Amino acid sequence: MKIDKLDFKSLLKNSNGDEKWYPTRIESYRQNFKLESTKATLLQSNLAYSFQYLEYIIFQLSELSLSAVLTTMLYKSFIITGMSIVEATFLDVMLSHKAIGDVEWEELTTLESNSKKVCGIEYKTETKILKRRSKSVAGQLPTLDSMIKKMEKKQYIPLSHDDYPVLKSLRELRNKVHLQSGKSDEDTDYKTFNKQDFLLMKRILFNLFGKNDSELTTDPSLFKYLNENN
Repeated sequence: MKIDKLDFKSLLKNSNGDEKWYPTRIESYRQNFKLESTKATLLQSNLAYSFQYLEYIIFQLSELSLSAVLTTMLYKSFIITGMSIVEATFLDVMLSHKAIGDVEWEELTTLESNSKKVCGIEYKTETKILKRRSKSVAGQLPTLDSMIKKMEKKQYIPLSHDDYPVLKSLRELRNKVHLQSGKSDEDTDYKTFNKQDFLLMKRILFNLFGKNDSELTTDPSLFKYLNENN
């Protein structure tokens, strides 16, 4: 982003300058995503729009002197949009790996027996408990929670094990998109969202798209702003 060259004043309608701050262009994002599922074309556009919006949020936080409430609400917008990006990305990865389909049986748990030695070799048995899914449920798109768990288990993309507990925590914050979701009168957005969560969301997105070994983009440098201090 060109924060060091153009300030927020360039965006004002009465600004006299010809050059205005502008985020990474949509086409630059769109043509560099490496998505492979049947939803790739749709997701490439929606991800591009979302990343442009994240750039703008960071720009506001960097350039404007804001009240604590406005700052917090920008953190909220960043996290909710960021988790939408994670959800769409995980869906594409799982679809491309054929990890989503018309699953008739849902695995609930696995029971293990005590081990037993036979001829000096130790054995044990495992029994999986499955539940038949209703026809209305089979084939539905998975929840974000279930995708996070499966992505952690299968390691389809190179996120670290430290990233997944963060994702699970941010997923709960994503649910605060509903204004009525507070558990008590004190469970407000202002008391829920903070800079630490904002920075964690940036870290997750950078780890997905900004690292040189990213499997999701051909140009990780587009996302270097996610690793900057702001």
